[in-house]
Amino acid sequence: MENPASLWLIHWLLVNNPARAGVWHLAFTRFTQPDLTKGQLLTFLLDFKERQGLRVQELSLRRDIDCFLRTYQSRADGKGPLEDSFDCPLTELGLLSPLKDGEGYRFAIGPKPTLPAEIVGYALLEYMRRIRSGRNSISFAECLYGLGSPGQVFKLDENSLVEYLEDLETASEGALELDDTAGLKQLYRRRDFDGMELLQRYYGTRL
Repeated sequence: MENPASLWLIHWLLVNNPARAGVWHLAFTRFTQPDLTKGQLLTFLLDFKERQGLRVQELSLRRDIDCFLRTYQSRADGKGPLEDSFDCPLTELGLLSPLKDGEGYRFAIGPKPTLPAEIVGYALLEYMRRIRSGRNSISFAECLYGLGSPGQVFKLDENSLVEYLEDLETASEGALELDDTAGLKQLYRRRDFDGMELLQRYYGTRL
């Protein structure tokens, strides 16, 4: 847990568990605006609830929104009970920052210096298994913009994702390859390769 890679992995697993972390999942995968306020996120969730016919109390959503924001944004100010100053470890990821107006927040979209390529690779292979079961290729656009994709969950931009995919060719010893033919970027899995292999290689070299 002292390794930031583990925090990124927890973030990936949390966001991709809509049954237990619905607000986290929806905020990172369906809320498309770079900035948000509590009110905007609540309106979005209430609208989603109505369209999906879900039975969720507004009070529960408000509480989940507060918890979601505390997951990624520190609120410690040195005042109040000691337990209120404890931050969630995921605040270290820097995925959400407060706006100057003091009312809103902004997702940090772009490069993630503490996010290793192996964690991105694990996430990509899990994502491919989920939406492209049995297929060994996936479009770059899906990796970046697809629902629950690494690009969305890690808030990557196009350039940073390309860099990760290029690094993964080396990390996977050629098992994963980014191909750009006729302007169409595709990620290929050239041989049977499991995301757990990437995690084992990453953590195995750091024991």
